[in-house]
Amino acid sequence: MAIGDEVRDVHIAEVANGVWQGVTGQAPWVAARRGSLWELQLDGDRFTLLPAHARSFDEEAVAGAAVAPLSGTVSVVPVSVGDRVEAGDVLAIIEAMKMEHSVVAGFGGTVRSIAFAVGDSVKAGELIVDVEVEELKPA
Repeated sequence: MAIGDEVRDVHIAEVANGVWQGVTGQAPWVAARRGSLWELQLDGDRFTLLPAHARSFDEEAVAGAAVAPLSGTVSVVPVSVGDRVEAGDVLAIIEAMKMEHSVVAGFGGTVRSIAFAVGDSVKAGELIVDVEVEELKPA
């Protein structure tokens, strides 16, 4: 795992009943899933994490987030992490009710992460592709 310029070894083991523990560098950690969240204790600090595919967004937060317009199956993801995209570029295609629905970039930028792969099921509003916005000209 890399954090900035620092590289750390990460060791992971499932202890029991969905409780995971390990060591990151010299820091011990324990994690457990609680519904759609992960509770993480790292070196004495406690964090609550929400997986990217489970996030929902308010109007301001969606600028760089390509979310599923409806529930369905991801059939195409023509971009990769690090790709430069322009407003209007197709980031994913969702198949639902025998129809294809394009998820397009709202702004130009760089693909930061992809939360789902081809064949995965998605629910309406789930994040599919996160784009780091570089250009504030909407599609």
